[in-house]
Amino acid sequence: MIDAWSRRSGHDIADRAENILCRLVHNQQLTNNRFLLPDAITYTAVMKAYVNHPHGGEKALAILKEMNDQCKRGNQKAKPDVRALAVAMDACAKSGLTSEAERILSDVSDMKKSEVLFNTVISGYKNEGRGLEAEAVLRRMISLDKAGLHRCAPDLISYSLCITAVS
Repeated sequence: MIDAWSRRSGHDIADRAENILCRLVHNQQLTNNRFLLPDAITYTAVMKAYVNHPHGGEKALAILKEMNDQCKRGNQKAKPDVRALAVAMDACAKSGLTSEAERILSDVSDMKKSEVLFNTVISGYKNEGRGLEAEAVLRRMISLDKAGLHRCAPDLISYSLCITAVS
């Protein structure tokens, strides 16, 4: 159900997806049924519903925190994966919290970074009119590529976003 809501558009879609998640967590706590524990896929779907929401970045950061709290309480299935982090970064970048998206990117191990994650940050800085920050991210991509992490190599999108950001 959450995934279905996350694929729709509308002003209350994200709230509906989050309400289902809250009911799931509540029922799990009432019944202690381990099959009701939300996993990274469930949380990611809720964050995805918030990507184009005006407060999506704040909501995604709160959900990411909840995922980490769940892990600390023993729910290892809730551990944020790269997909969850990418969706949270996208929500942050689209709601003017690109610095938070970059902080998330910094926490991702170099081996799991890719041009898509970097492009998300560059796009956010472009939208915020922060060309110097966008250029700095592009330079990090180039450095990582030169160091052998070719998944971080800038692509046409990276350069296009950066050129637009600095112009």
